[in-house]
Amino acid sequence: MILDMNLNSCLDNIMFAKSNDRSGLLPPLQRRSAKKLADILAATIELLEERSLEEIGVADIARRAGVSVGTIYTRFTDKEALLSFLIVQLLSKQVEGFRALFDPREWTGVALDARVLHFAHLVVASVQLQPGLQRAILLRALGAARDRGPEEERLQGEALDIAAAWLLECRAEMRVSHPEKSAPLAISLAMSLVQSRLLFGDAGDGADPDSLPEEIARMMLAYLTCEAPLPEERPQLGWPGAGFSEFPELDANE
Repeated sequence: MILDMNLNSCLDNIMFAKSNDRSGLLPPLQRRSAKKLADILAATIELLEERSLEEIGVADIARRAGVSVGTIYTRFTDKEALLSFLIVQLLSKQVEGFRALFDPREWTGVALDARVLHFAHLVVASVQLQPGLQRAILLRALGAARDRGPEEERLQGEALDIAAAWLLECRAEMRVSHPEKSAPLAISLAMSLVQSRLLFGDAGDGADPDSLPEEIARMMLAYLTCEAPLPEERPQLGWPGAGFSEFPELDANE
């Protein structure tokens, strides 16, 4: 999902965490520990903007953060566990931000086309801000989904639900048969296209990168307002007039 890429707010949550005593502040030892953790997370993001996760070692993170390697290993078993923790922090802020950004009271009377355009700009800006971190997160999701913990999956689902519910406030403008299914799918498709183009340089469609938000918005709007019925019978796959496994023989001399 889209992440709150401003790590400062996440680090502030760690640095200024509240304790249960009357002062409400962490004791000095815990404050120093929280600062080290914040430095480790900031160093990880900085390094991810310079190279891939595979090229980053725990020693590199420790050096950049100004802590010992042992300090990192007292908190995380490996760099993948560190990344998982970082993702959860960012996703938590994203959910919090989505609840404020997509507050229905702030969007009364705003049409579907304006909403999808706003969302498209949000997705593009999020990916462009820190592409290294976004790329690491996406590759991890694609290649090692089994490593994602339940909290990470829950937060991702919650963020998607919030964004989809925001679009569904314009349900009356949608023409698809099942808006509840189509809204989250439109969001996921938009994100996948933006990530493909901006993170992996997939520009084979020839579209102008500067116009990407507008093109993504048009795609979402066309899908959500499409009234074209699907055929009742599943079409036959393969070449016209041939079965699924029956392909015409090609003349090697042609």
